Amino acid sequence: MKENKYRFCPLGSEFSAGVTNLQSALSCFVDPNDLTILRCTEGFAVCLIDFKKRSIQRGDIIFIFNYTTFIPLGVSSLFTVEYISLSALITEDSFYKIPSLALLNFLYENPVCHIPNGKLPLTQEWFSYMQSIMKQTNWEYQLEILKGGVYNFILMVYCEVKPYFTKDPMSLESKSWTLMIKFQDMLMRHYRMHKEVDYYADKLFISTDYLYKITTNCIGMSPKMLIFEQLVWAMKTLLTSTDLSIKNISEELGFEDASYMCRFFRKQTGMSPVEFRKTNNMK
Repeated sequence: MKENKYRFCPLGSEFSAGVTNLQSALSCFVDPNDLTILRCTEGFAVCLIDFKKRSIQRGDIIFIFNYTTFIPLGVSSLFTVEYISLSALITEDSFYKIPSLALLNFLYENPVCHIPNGKLPLTQEWFSYMQSIMKQTNWEYQLEILKGGVYNFILMVYCEVKPYFTKDPMSLESKSWTLMIKFQDMLMRHYRMHKEVDYYADKLFISTDYLYKITTNCIGMSPKMLIFEQLVWAMKTLLTSTDLSIKNISEELGFEDASYMCRFFRKQTGMSPVEFRKTNNMK
């Protein structure tokens, strides 16, 4: 497997747009900037998105956030996607304004959104609009216009996917479930670099004891168990679905060294990463 990362946006740039077949990204980790939105215009592909294999076909919109693990595994000969890649300078304000935590939760669980044929022109027009703004070289408020554009697109997606939200009011309205969703959001964003419960409790402005109470009441697991489960899940998927070396997996998941990751994995699963890969390879 290639050791390099595939980038939609050059380092140091706030945004980029274009068309690609992802051939040069096969089996590579993709750097999504803060947010990259893809629109499949032709063909189909299979990608690993947050350690789940997902298919992509014509008309699909794919959201790749800065914490998303995105690895293209295979593409058809005609596969093409348009992309809009944006930095945090452009996207952060939009996420703060999103009218529902449920939308973010929905997009985390469903990063590939199938757009009905009747709505395809809307997505095409949005991509064309954003690309035309990016081509302007002397607009004083170019970034502000792009910020408005991404927020409007998120609102459009919100209107389309809202009927699919859970109807359980407890999962959306109670204080405990709101904090639970925020914890899950932060965990997905930061588990590679932050593996201590204190970090998440501090960011939520609550005590570790209160975070423990929330997670155990909501889903019956402690915060530490959830952090470890996320790490083990990520390790197992990379071991079985890629050819990444143990060293590269440890680097990708933020371990201080490969030997420490191996000890952690053995403690959690009862076997070494190499043993697990040999007995569970699903490629």
